[in-house]
Amino acid sequence: MLDFNSKFNWDMEFKRRNKYVYIYLFVLIINLLTGKLLTSSYDGNNQNLFLLCWNGNILMFFSVLTWIKTTKTFFSPYLIFLLSFYSFSYGQAFLRSLGAVYEGFNLYGIYSNDTLLMSHYYTLVGLSFMHLGALTAIIKRDESGVLNVSPEVILDKFIRKSILIVAWPIFIVSSIVYFQNVIEFMITAFNQGYMALYNYNSSSINETSGLFNLLSSIKMFFVPSVFLLIVAYSKNRVLRNVLITVVLSAVFFNFLAGVRTDAAALLISFVLLFHNFIKPFKGKHTFIGILAALVLLILLNIVGQTRGDEGRDLSHYLDKTKEVISEKNPIVDTIGEMGGSMFPLIEIMKIVPEQFKFKNGETYLSALLAVFPSSLVDGIIPRVSLPNWLMLTLNMNYGPGFSLLAEGYYNFGWGGSIFMFVIGFFIARLFNPRMSNETERILKSIFIPVMLYFFITASRGDSLLLVRYVVFYSFIPYMVIKTLIATFKKNGVSESRYKQS
Repeated sequence: MLDFNSKFNWDMEFKRRNKYVYIYLFVLIINLLTGKLLTSSYDGNNQNLFLLCWNGNILMFFSVLTWIKTTKTFFSPYLIFLLSFYSFSYGQAFLRSLGAVYEGFNLYGIYSNDTLLMSHYYTLVGLSFMHLGALTAIIKRDESGVLNVSPEVILDKFIRKSILIVAWPIFIVSSIVYFQNVIEFMITAFNQGYMALYNYNSSSINETSGLFNLLSSIKMFFVPSVFLLIVAYSKNRVLRNVLITVVLSAVFFNFLAGVRTDAAALLISFVLLFHNFIKPFKGKHTFIGILAALVLLILLNIVGQTRGDEGRDLSHYLDKTKEVISEKNPIVDTIGEMGGSMFPLIEIMKIVPEQFKFKNGETYLSALLAVFPSSLVDGIIPRVSLPNWLMLTLNMNYGPGFSLLAEGYYNFGWGGSIFMFVIGFFIARLFNPRMSNETERILKSIFIPVMLYFFITASRGDSLLLVRYVVFYSFIPYMVIKTLIATFKKNGVSESRYKQS
């Protein structure tokens, strides 16, 4: 039970957080009213679209500011997800507001301004309500739940033993499948170019669909298993560094294969894990973090420029790097390419409900039921991969991806942008869970980076993909380890010891 001082301090903290929610709500209303005015008064003038692009920048500034002020932290999984989601959803609008020229798949050279105005405005409404939902989700979290979610700890013997029992078998099997897959990808991309990977996947699926799905599922356990082992051996310098080398090798091979999203997601989530359990980043590391982010954007562009080339060698990479840095703007190109992910939303708004009816939440129900064996739920509701559905509907020969914003519109029309409040609430709760004891604190602080990895890799996917990732590769391993710990502690109690910074 809280004493008077603790209750008073918590009341003050709650009021402080509440203040930032009201500030953001005020900014949201002004922003959305401005957006409505710009869309309703459009008369063919490019200025309206330009101002709407700036609306997104203002909204994102206050989204980042209110989250930092509310949580008192710069480096958080939700903030990383928010910035990546914004880049995918509004990246080209951000560049247009700055007058930066993107020469790749530029949406502004494909669609009319009135089409872009509506998709931009819908995106702003969706992003606004998603962040409002996220702020609402943490406003009543006590400090042990939302702040300092991952202190550096020395694991007790029961926690460590349980992690090792679960992680080692999964790691051995999944790492073999994972590296076999990524090395095959790398060799194929080196010899035939990146587009050959699409043919490689298609032939694999057609020839042995069941086996392909099984291996794909096993491969996904690589990240949670290696992260668990890194934490279990966090005080064993030799084994820890070996496992870190494994992770960085996976990042390197994925970059060489041209699989940029997986490589970047693994690197970012590993950095969060490193911060949580090995060496926390302090305020002085902010500049280094910004510099590292810029370097990553440049690297992503270099990989994108080279991955379609056949017969690559070191000199080819060096020549391409020199060309990218001296003749182009790699940061603009990377953000522009990411921002092309607004394409699925634009196309969905063109064909729904003109050609297809609104689904009224059907895809979300399908995502929830997907965690059960198909034999139990077959016939209740169809399971449809929305990226594949859109590719077939538009008669495309490559995957256009999808997005949570597009899925919202596909289900509820403009109401889908408001439904993003629920999505934001859900995401923030996953990244800022309740931690009632030290065991939960340790385990959840491991699986938060794991979930961040899956959220980034699924940024251009749908809820079906996200729910499967969270349940199968985060929640189930977490529950198995937690059950083992409880079993081992049944005849005794062991508490983890905190290492004070």
